[in-house]
Amino acid sequence: MGITMKNIILGWILLVGISNTVWCQDVEKITHTKMLRYADLLAKQKQFKASAEEYARTLTYFPSLTSRLDLFRSAFFLVEMSKDYDYALSFVQKISSLGKGRDLGCLTQVYKGKILYKMRHYDAALYALKLKETCTEPYKSEFSFLRTLTFMRKNEWKKASKEFKEINPKFLAGNNQTIIDIINSGKAIKQINPKISGTFSGILPGSGYFYAHQPKSGTAALLTTGLLAWGASSAFNKKETGVGVLLGFIGVGWYFGGIYGSVRAAERYNDFQMEQVINPLENISLNIGE
Repeated sequence: MGITMKNIILGWILLVGISNTVWCQDVEKITHTKMLRYADLLAKQKQFKASAEEYARTLTYFPSLTSRLDLFRSAFFLVEMSKDYDYALSFVQKISSLGKGRDLGCLTQVYKGKILYKMRHYDAALYALKLKETCTEPYKSEFSFLRTLTFMRKNEWKKASKEFKEINPKFLAGNNQTIIDIINSGKAIKQINPKISGTFSGILPGSGYFYAHQPKSGTAALLTTGLLAWGASSAFNKKETGVGVLLGFIGVGWYFGGIYGSVRAAERYNDFQMEQVINPLENISLNIGE
């Protein structure tokens, strides 16, 4: 009878232990599910940074989830969408330390490169994306896609074309020819030299603006500088030294301002041309499907 009672007691203890384990697992599942739903709700409300932080909190509280790369990718994507890129860089580095493995390392480098690209730190982005040879797909293609964009931004179209060929076509979602056309159109871009624009305006006020395809600004710069020079000269001829000095001072400032402005106009013209070509490509996403 004693042995039977002992077996019954041990059986009850085992049953309670199993039930408690199952209950804890269910509670954990319910809790992290609610946290992730809340994160998704914040994302729908366009509170991207708060949503990313909620993903990070979930990964911190539940280490069993750190094997899920999709959660890391969601957190990285959301913090990138916040457009607070300095914060995003530190966030990606910090959160990636919660997990381990080659794939997470590759994913981390992809997003570091992407964020640096968005910050226009193109050389730093290329440096961050140098690890692509150690990564498998889909990360290798993501590296190549970002490197293609970066070389385009640097106006290195041959390197961009070569890098594009490294992308696995199955991830391009049928956009192969579109991207090829964009790269070819980029090669045909004829950018203007900002230094030449500034030199022209130094020789003849306003002419640099005409070179930079801004004739209205060029006409305004030429007329204003000319009128100020004429006014200063007339004032000195009339012995109105104070007025002459004032107009001359304003005229000199306008003259050098026109040189600087024509340089910036050339840079804006080049940027506009690049944006027209590259923006459509930046809106293309690889079909990763993780």
